[in-house]
Amino acid sequence: MKLSTKLWIGLGGLAVLSPLGLILPEKFKAGDAWGEWDAEKIKEFVGYVPKGLQKLSSLWNAPLRDYTFKSWQNLGIKHVSLAYVVSAIIGIALCFGIVFLLGKFLLKNDRDAGSSKKADGFIERSILNAVGFIQATVSNDETAARHGFLQGRDPRFKSLGIVVLVCCVLVSKSVIALSGFYLTGIILALVSSISLGFFLKRTLLFVPLFSFFIVVPAIFSNISPGEPVFSFTVFSNHVSITRQGLGAALIFFMRVLASVSFAVLLVLTTRHHVLLKVLRIFKVPQVFVMTMGMCYRYIYLFLDTIQKTFLAIKSRVGFVSSTKAGQKITAMNMAGLWLKSYRMQTQVYDAMLSRGYSGEPKVLEEFKAGTIDGVLLTISLLTLAGTLWLNRFFR
Repeated sequence: MKLSTKLWIGLGGLAVLSPLGLILPEKFKAGDAWGEWDAEKIKEFVGYVPKGLQKLSSLWNAPLRDYTFKSWQNLGIKHVSLAYVVSAIIGIALCFGIVFLLGKFLLKNDRDAGSSKKADGFIERSILNAVGFIQATVSNDETAARHGFLQGRDPRFKSLGIVVLVCCVLVSKSVIALSGFYLTGIILALVSSISLGFFLKRTLLFVPLFSFFIVVPAIFSNISPGEPVFSFTVFSNHVSITRQGLGAALIFFMRVLASVSFAVLLVLTTRHHVLLKVLRIFKVPQVFVMTMGMCYRYIYLFLDTIQKTFLAIKSRVGFVSSTKAGQKITAMNMAGLWLKSYRMQTQVYDAMLSRGYSGEPKVLEEFKAGTIDGVLLTISLLTLAGTLWLNRFFR
């Protein structure tokens, strides 16, 4: 039996068993589950409803309140139990649908960049993902080595300027200004020899996409009361999208998007060891900088060890016949890999000490600031002052 089949059977069993939380208390006259009381039940217990609970309890009304349909609430335990099962199935289907679509979207172009052969095994798919991470890490250094605009700037002034721009984004209250900051990030990427598709892929996914899902509830009238823009009804509940909610959600999303864009620009156009040196120049604690450097080297070597382990297995086995066989091989090698990684942490640190490491990152090139660096930093500071001045006209 396939693993996915076992998983679906398990989820189906849990869905069928979900009414137990309703049937058992009904059978033993135990009342509601402890802590799952609404405002009316709390008022029945203590005689009043706390102001905070009374205010917050109206912010969200579930589409299927009490996991049942409104017309079934008074039809008896059998109907309510069936509604529990239906609610569980709907929840499982929604979660699966969201994860499936998101996975398809994120992995649509995520294929083996170094080989035209499609991965056809559990181990190979896992290893290719690890190799892809290594390639992405190397490509960052390749991007930082290009002859672009930001690559040619003094790392100290560049880092300080980008920090100032991030501060501008965080204090800005205008969607137009935030859009301008994001457009500025795109222009800086283009003049720094960074392709538009590569930059958008790095800035639009993950953190901005995650923040978008977080801020979606804020557009509804239950959380952001105000002037309705669009109204509709869900399971007999009237829901409105307000202008104030849309504005707040858009500002939050654009702040995250622009901030991530500037941070990505700094990482892509600055070599890792140079960035660590800049952090120490700005008096970032040595322990923090040393930990970042160790993690970078350790993760890189750990992934390289995984790749070599896979090649050693494949050279002796030839091929993995099934996903189940691949899982068994992976499980058998996990202990050995853990021991290797445990020894590696000491070896990495010893290797760093043998090369003269004393806790301070060292770089061969010297930092030389030019006129353009000073001009850009001045423009960043003036932009911050202008942003603060413009905030007087926005609430």
